[in-house]
Amino acid sequence: LLDYLFAVEIPADYADAGGYYIVVEKCCRANVTNISSPTSTGALFYLEFPALRQSGNEFYNSSPEFHPITGAYICKGQAFSYDFGANDRDNDQLSYALVTPYKGSSTSANSNPTPTGSGSYATVSWAGGSSATAQIPGSPALSVNASGVLSVTASTVGTYLFCVEVTEKRNGVTIGKTRRDFVLKVIDCAAAVSATPVISDASGSPISTGTVCKNGYIDLSTTANSNYTYQWQKDGLNIAGATDSKVKAEGAGTYTV
Repeated sequence: LLDYLFAVEIPADYADAGGYYIVVEKCCRANVTNISSPTSTGALFYLEFPALRQSGNEFYNSSPEFHPITGAYICKGQAFSYDFGANDRDNDQLSYALVTPYKGSSTSANSNPTPTGSGSYATVSWAGGSSATAQIPGSPALSVNASGVLSVTASTVGTYLFCVEVTEKRNGVTIGKTRRDFVLKVIDCAAAVSATPVISDASGSPISTGTVCKNGYIDLSTTANSNYTYQWQKDGLNIAGATDSKVKAEGAGTYTV
């Protein structure tokens, strides 16, 4: 996972009442299950922002920032939830929707085209039983709630692309939109786990409850086996980087592996 940062200065005379948008196009996507010809399908990343001068005054706004990705996977047939929400520095009202990802106009031969300057971009073609309302098929299929939390009980193993759009409103008026494409993998966890994991403390004794001092932690571990892969969770959410047989439990919560 890489972060890219660059600064663009936009003068305050960007005052068109319709606002503005920024796009980045790249080709091509990873080999995912739920769209047609993924490895020859482009990706277009999109953000809208409002006029910088309104009613003769400078208009200040920060676009929503999605929460950091902590790494996750979905177990087939098991209820799954994931916080895909965003923060807004201006405390603007945010709403969320699953939308069909853009593919733009990039191709294998032209992976970084000059943007067309149109807000009407081509979208990906769904495949494999997926759709705009079932980007990860299941019962229920993938959905997002008012807080930006994703939920699904996936029915089919695979690697799935989806897109969340967050709309930003101030005083009931839409002032911006931000999209994030992401990929989640659905695996057969029942086949992968050979036994119910036993969690132990630093002494090697099984532990079900413990006390963590302020600024402290508890060392937790489970059976070490080179044939296993691991993912620790706190309160049902994956802990970033906690993919070993051991973890430091920092702060109150329910830890599982």
